[in-house]
Amino acid sequence: MNLRNARFLSLYMRTSENISKYFFRCFLIGAIPTFALALISVYVLELRTPTVIVSGDEFVNLILEFVLAVGIYPFIESFVLTIPTSAVHRMTRSHYLAAIVGAGVIVSLHGLTSWQKPIIVLPIFFTQAFCFIQLRENGRSHWSAFLFVFGLHALFNAVAMLVGYFD
Repeated sequence: MNLRNARFLSLYMRTSENISKYFFRCFLIGAIPTFALALISVYVLELRTPTVIVSGDEFVNLILEFVLAVGIYPFIESFVLTIPTSAVHRMTRSHYLAAIVGAGVIVSLHGLTSWQKPIIVLPIFFTQAFCFIQLRENGRSHWSAFLFVFGLHALFNAVAMLVGYFD
């Protein structure tokens, strides 16, 4: 692997880097290990997480699940992720410690539904927290960095739902 390819795998944002390129790179760096862990969980360990069923109509459930998974949950979870990440980073100036603590809070909340879910979602939440710090350090506003993280989360959930729908 040459040095140019190794830089692609870095979560550090280059100052001249286009935000959409950084978004795509952060998505891949977080999503690939998360999806790999999910596939191992489902197909090797044969573990499944329960789904929420609200009504008897499958279409209504699908729409409701989509709105929750792609809109409401990512917004709330991104808020929960960015607050401790920001606070710890301000106190310690450590990217990794802040990302671990910020991701740890939201990852532990995912453990309420199943024991394997925190392990599966750790890479994507760590990536989101680290990217949030990078954006803030590169002069982006808190709101702009929050929307970036929210977008990563919403896209990840949309892809996960699409993959799960055709399972």
